[in-house]
Amino acid sequence: MRQSARNQPQPPLDEKMRPYNVRIEGRRTSVRLEPREWEILRMICQREGITIHQFCTSAVLQRREHNQTARIRVALLDYLSRRSPVA
Repeated sequence: MRQSARNQPQPPLDEKMRPYNVRIEGRRTSVRLEPREWEILRMICQREGITIHQFCTSAVLQRREHNQTARIRVALLDYLSRRSPVA
């Protein structure tokens, strides 16, 4: 996996879903997302001035879905739905 200048996970966009390491509450763990989900996550973090690790920690602490990856996915959807009008 590639690393950005800010030392954040940068999966190649042509790969299928696979796990990548992130830090949640300071603990290293694997998160499995689609390449497009990683791309959106990076975009959100850049826009908000936070790291992927901070976004994932916030999602895991605030959401109640059954696992960490589901919490992160729903947090991505929540973020996008708050910023896009529903047609």
